[in-house]
Amino acid sequence: MSTIPLKNQIIEWLKNQPYWLQYSSNILLEGDSLSDENIEMAYNYFKEDVNLKAVTESRHAIRFNEVAVSNQEETQSLKLLTICNIENVNALAQKQKIEINEKLTIILVCMIPDTTGIHAICLSVS
Repeated sequence: MSTIPLKNQIIEWLKNQPYWLQYSSNILLEGDSLSDENIEMAYNYFKEDVNLKAVTESRHAIRFNEVAVSNQEETQSLKLLTICNIENVNALAQKQKIEINEKLTIILVCMIPDTTGIHAICLSVS
């Protein structure tokens, strides 16, 4: 019996999330970094999703690239052990590491500047 790869589990969760989160997460899942343009686009989608801005253009469905699963193929599990090289976090010393265990909640905060100030977008993963 095969297990569902972690990437596919994340994708299943993302399919029920707001469009801005699907858009930005898909870029990260494919191994790319978020460019300033990607962040600006995600922020615009966020404002549209929470009705702070009218939807200005049609949205295309996000195409997620799931990992192919074979019943005969053994999959290797990955486990996040440490988060390091974190920048611009006030409560962490430079070069400090965060050791991961199953009781830790990870909160990702993206700071997005615009003409009205800086806004934070948070994602919490337990």
